[in-house]
Amino acid sequence: MSMIQLSANGLVVVFGSGCAWSDEHSWSPVGQTVERSLTGALIVQSASAPAEAGRPVTLQGVEQGAGLVSLTDVQTLRGWAAEPGQVMTLTTPDGVREVIWRHHDAPAITADPYTFYDDQQAGDMYVVTAKLMVI
Repeated sequence: MSMIQLSANGLVVVFGSGCAWSDEHSWSPVGQTVERSLTGALIVQSASAPAEAGRPVTLQGVEQGAGLVSLTDVQTLRGWAAEPGQVMTLTTPDGVREVIWRHHDAPAITADPYTFYDDQQAGDMYVVTAKLMVI
């Protein structure tokens, strides 16, 4: 697995080994509506989206214990998610894209401790799912 990272405001969050863009190949740039006219005729309209705008990006570990991030990084991600319209730079092995959070597909971010401790420390590791979209 290759490195995936998000950056904004001079900060960088690197997702641990085993993090993947889980819906990378389940998107199509073609949009389509299908309706029936008053006479029953089928009306199909199709169009292609400009570049990748609106393409979903879901980052998550692909297996148990994969793609972990520290509590410090979780706090950074949550801070970015709390800023409406926060633009971040997503770097993956195949390129760099500008992304924002998918708040309309809530929750935009989830983070669960990999191992639960009563006294959380900055270096404790978390399993994160981040829902983003290309702008």
